[in-house]
Amino acid sequence: METLEALRIELGIAKLNLIGESWGSMLALLYSSKYPENINKILLTAAVGLKSDDYLSFGTDLENRLTSEEKGKFNGLVEALSKGEVDVQEIFKIIDKYYVFNQEALEWKTPTKSNAEINKYLGQDIIKNYDLTGKKHLLKNVPILIAQGDHDIKQPSMLQESLLRFIPHAQLEVIQECGHWSVVEKPYELMKIIKEFF
Repeated sequence: METLEALRIELGIAKLNLIGESWGSMLALLYSSKYPENINKILLTAAVGLKSDDYLSFGTDLENRLTSEEKGKFNGLVEALSKGEVDVQEIFKIIDKYYVFNQEALEWKTPTKSNAEINKYLGQDIIKNYDLTGKKHLLKNVPILIAQGDHDIKQPSMLQESLLRFIPHAQLEVIQECGHWSVVEKPYELMKIIKEFF
């Protein structure tokens, strides 16, 4: 948050338009709840929620999509990754297909780099500290649009409980035949939504 605020000041931008995707949706909301006066509008896609329980349930919802065999492999790889014995790409080979509606979209995804130690630290910090439900009033004057895939791991109907009941002024636009990676799977449709909103 402080890095973004320092960048805003350095560039002399009075109010930011923020786009937050997946983890970035949490970061956008965190920044906006701390510096609401510096925000013009927020667009969230692949949104997660306002509290750590939403982050944790994302993992549970993803795991529930895995077959029994995939769960066994996934759990073994997560353990091996924590010890630095495998690359994160091995995990993505199992879970990537659950992030999209159409698996052909995976051909457009670039390889993801990840650091297991940093991810572990960030995850623990989110679990311990991420809860904006008590700060929702700080977002009430910020226009918010959520563009969520109809087949996202956090399906649009789930956002009613995790987001919309806390920030009821937020608008929800559902992207049809789209999973969690709207930026990969429906980039042109998402860009149209972004341009129209901002």
